[in-house]
Amino acid sequence: MAEQLKLHFTQTEIGEIVPYKSVFGFNSAVKPYDGQTGSTNLPIWNTYEGMKFDGSYKIRDHHDVAHLMKSLESKSVELGFAVHVNDKKEAMIQFLSIGGRAGTVLDTGVILAGSKLHDSKEIYLVHNHPSGNLKPSKADINLTKRVQEGFKKLDVDVYHVILNTYNKAFTVILEEDHSVFLRDEAPREGKHYSAHIFDEMKVLREPITRIAGSKDVAELIQQTRFSAFPKHGILALSSDMSVTGNYFLDSLSLKNVTDIIAPLPGVRSIIAYGNTDQEREMIELRKSLLPFDYSLLDYVQVNSNANGVKAAYKSYADEGLLNETLAKYGTNQIKQPSPKQDIKPWESFPDLENKNKQGLSR
Repeated sequence: MAEQLKLHFTQTEIGEIVPYKSVFGFNSAVKPYDGQTGSTNLPIWNTYEGMKFDGSYKIRDHHDVAHLMKSLESKSVELGFAVHVNDKKEAMIQFLSIGGRAGTVLDTGVILAGSKLHDSKEIYLVHNHPSGNLKPSKADINLTKRVQEGFKKLDVDVYHVILNTYNKAFTVILEEDHSVFLRDEAPREGKHYSAHIFDEMKVLREPITRIAGSKDVAELIQQTRFSAFPKHGILALSSDMSVTGNYFLDSLSLKNVTDIIAPLPGVRSIIAYGNTDQEREMIELRKSLLPFDYSLLDYVQVNSNANGVKAAYKSYADEGLLNETLAKYGTNQIKQPSPKQDIKPWESFPDLENKNKQGLSR
């Protein structure tokens, strides 16, 4: 795996060729916006220079992970990493966060981006306890369960390893329980690893447009020709509801959708669209995206044979078909409505606490 920044080139909307540096190129499914599909921002992965690691060529279990991440034992504050392992047992270390003496933060959406980059089959969440306490906190356990829940539907196994500062031991969280192991200090033949961080983006142009309601969505997607054959797509949106990406998909499965949105920087929510009925699928997709802190705001079903915008589309959000949980339009906050509320997802209600990042605390 490449460790040095590589020079890449892409093209802006006016045809200008622009360079940018990244450890990796971007996912082949992600492309610059060409006037119809693609993204206005591209992801940049950098090498994290704060630490170096030595470990086995192949990562087979939590013992190999503890050996690989042993340099965390000397740290006086908590740091968060994800060790991604593909089907060849090759590892990629992803730096996630640096915290304080008693906690750090892991972003499940950023972990998802790393899994798509490395085609992960296993993910080991790793952080250290400078206190020397090997007992996982409630926050540690809740985070583990949340990430496991999300990745289970993508056929990715998730484990959580906590390293101790004093006695060269580590904990593995197993659902509600945990087990403690001594770290093997025997020398191993291995390789040098660097960690990578998803912390930049290349802005190619202004957002495609800004969405204020389902009519805006319908007008945007009706600029695309829809045939009689089933056709689907997604709009990727930033926190201010600017559309930064538009992609056609064969189906709106969780894998297809996350293959696109996970690598895209700044995306907080999506609007799906198509020319077929997808009510059951959209309810399931909305639930499946929540562990990764993405909101599915709407599914707009287009009738390409209708005359006029109003008759040509159906908004699942406007009709209350996705309102088991209502998303505040414009901020991506999630709220459980009271029985007497009659709020449409395109309307707004008071801000709620942002829970998009999961904290680990002692």
